Amino acid sequence: MPSRREFIQRGIAASVLAACPLTSRLALAGSSSGKTYRLFKVVFDQTFAEGAAFGAEAVSRGAPARAVGSNAGSVWMNEIEPRWKRGPAVIAGLTGRASLFCLELLARDYGMGVVYRAEHSPTGDGGIRHVITGPESLSEWQAESKTRLTAAGQCWSAVAARMVMNCPETLEPDPSIGLLDLAQPAGIAGPSLFSWVIAPAKRPGVLGERAKRG
Repeated sequence: MPSRREFIQRGIAASVLAACPLTSRLALAGSSSGKTYRLFKVVFDQTFAEGAAFGAEAVSRGAPARAVGSNAGSVWMNEIEPRWKRGPAVIAGLTGRASLFCLELLARDYGMGVVYRAEHSPTGDGGIRHVITGPESLSEWQAESKTRLTAAGQCWSAVAARMVMNCPETLEPDPSIGLLDLAQPAGIAGPSLFSWVIAPAKRPGVLGERAKRG
């Protein structure tokens, strides 16, 4: 049974989605071109209204979504790690800095890596700044995604959910993407949220050896 906090967050999430213009929601519903990653789990931090809205959007599109708090330890121990022990599987989500750092680090032991991550940081004027880190090979996809995030305004979390669910398989884990820095950069008005995709490395041995050892 949902707790009072979860009930409130779900209500906020519904309000955020309802506030999105219909034309914007319809644009998000368009199909993407090319083959996309099949996601084992979509993790979202429900302690933020944006996280809850992200989760609501993902669930509405049939994603295997899993709500977490500020610590993703439970979903890691009970769901992700047991699955990765059987073989690689793609995960995605919207979480805080510490949760993503841990998942990035643990993923390396299973030959998994970051395909892309997008940092969503509040600005002093009430807006959101979006910075996407990913392979240069698909800079056009990243540029289009950033444009959609910016244009969505306060509805950005629905766009972020759409992005992870339609991440093209041609975007591969990039070993040049370093681990997320745990220290929050100066000049950010509040805590950042990160949307991301973690997938198996297509070049064995590039991101870790544990997957080969079994």
